[in-house]
Amino acid sequence: MKQSLNRKFIIGLVIVIALSALTALLAANILYMLHSKPKMDQALVDTAETFVAGLEKADMTEAVLDEHLQLFTSLGYQGAIVKREDVEGKDSDVVDFDTAAVTLAGEPFDRTELSLANVRDVMDGGVYQGEAATLANWFMMGHFMNDVRNTVGVPLEVEGGQYALFIKQDSALMFSEFHIIGLVFFLTVFIVGLISIIIMSRRMATVLGRLSTAADEIRRENFDYAIEPENYAPDEIGQLAVSLDAMQGQLSENRYMRQKFISDVTHDLQSPLLNIQGYSKLMMDQDLPKGLRQPAEVVHQEARRLSALARQLTVLNRFDDQTYQVKHEEIRLDRQVQEVIRAFSWRLDQEEIDLSYTLDEVSVKSDPHLLYNVWDNLVSNAIKYSGPGDEIFIRLTDAGDRVKVIFSDTGVGIRKEDMDQLFERFYRVDQSRSTNGSGLGLAIVKETLDMLGGEVEIESEFGSGTTFTITLKK
Repeated sequence: MKQSLNRKFIIGLVIVIALSALTALLAANILYMLHSKPKMDQALVDTAETFVAGLEKADMTEAVLDEHLQLFTSLGYQGAIVKREDVEGKDSDVVDFDTAAVTLAGEPFDRTELSLANVRDVMDGGVYQGEAATLANWFMMGHFMNDVRNTVGVPLEVEGGQYALFIKQDSALMFSEFHIIGLVFFLTVFIVGLISIIIMSRRMATVLGRLSTAADEIRRENFDYAIEPENYAPDEIGQLAVSLDAMQGQLSENRYMRQKFISDVTHDLQSPLLNIQGYSKLMMDQDLPKGLRQPAEVVHQEARRLSALARQLTVLNRFDDQTYQVKHEEIRLDRQVQEVIRAFSWRLDQEEIDLSYTLDEVSVKSDPHLLYNVWDNLVSNAIKYSGPGDEIFIRLTDAGDRVKVIFSDTGVGIRKEDMDQLFERFYRVDQSRSTNGSGLGLAIVKETLDMLGGEVEIESEFGSGTTFTITLKK
């Protein structure tokens, strides 16, 4: 909508206006051809015949014929008189009124050629009413063309000589001041209407843009965004604003209830899980029969896994609540990463995985608890998707104003189709290993780095291992 709602509306409006204008022009031309033009031509023929009848009644002579024609055309007509003797014996099929011996009166014609057959037909007693088949005459503007073919012709006999009289209304007079005023009127209406609609469309696009922003904020779970439906007009858009505001309130309430539920459940789970871990560990330390030791180990491992899941849910719940205050403390990253590695040393030995590292001595100002969760999840993830004989390598590099931490493993790798969903909550790449993870670790990594202003990049080839590159500001 940003790019184009207003533009699309205006383009659509221009298209509609153009189509409407073409349709109106077509309808007007059909009306002109079927109704107006025959009536105007007939009225002009009647005028010409009346003029001829007056001349013949007054026993007009050739000597004064030109004067009467000039007098007649002074009333707003253009005229021409052609004598039979002047066009007989011509080789051409057309008569050029500009070069032939033709008497002209009134404004000169722009186009002066007329078919010789039409001229003879008039002299033989026929009536000429323009060339209806001419393309220009299918349009109204053809009526205003200063063309001798737009005239009407009637026969005239003076002193025994046969003539053809051609007349038409003066084109300049036909396009009168009234037509100019009408044209200005319609152009003004069109321009003012177009400008008004553009302004209205921009206002509508602005209002819809505000609602679009509100919808985006709700999608991001920013339920504190002020929609203010009272500032919208009481129309369909205003009703949409009211509905969005109500939806925002309901979603905010649902989020609060969800977060409270997760917080209560994870808190209540920790105590019994710790008890289960403690007693299962105690049982494992005793000299148990062979058949009981394995169940005790399973109970202990599952309790640890559930406890880790509860902790991760607590972390995500705090992120969702948006009340977590990020700390900015001086942290020696190399020492923190070494601490995480030591915490996993027993598991690395158990899984027969070799871990090596190269750590620059570098410090950053950040949240130590959040960063510890990042390294913890990345090491845990590398172990989970590696097997006996695989290797994990960690490199910490001081890059000036930034720090890069690289976690590489030679484990199973990740398929291309899984890459886009890798950081989604509860998404597990390898379902066969679903009992070993919750699908929350990498989601916590991504959301934590977003909070801290860091970045995470991933490169992987299925069957050859995975590399996570973490970039932090100092």
